[in-house]
Amino acid sequence: MCSEKAAYEIRPEKRFTAFLESIAHKIAELTGLRIRVVLPAILILEDEDERGVTLFPDGRILPRGYASEREAQEIAAHIVPLVYA
Repeated sequence: MCSEKAAYEIRPEKRFTAFLESIAHKIAELTGLRIRVVLPAILILEDEDERGVTLFPDGRILPRGYASEREAQEIAAHIVPLVYA
């Protein structure tokens, strides 16, 4: 996991393609985030505080707006099993 001020990045170990449209609602349900954008190329979910997660079909997950790496890891822990399954 690497970080910049606004976001952390989680990358899969192996290359693959995630079908974002098929997992969007399940991720929203598990994380409590609402879907802002769902397209084949990007999935953006946010909460009321504008913290959120951006997912890409290559498996990258970008938690953003979280105060710490620990918080970003916690939200990612709900998402990783669905995306990397």
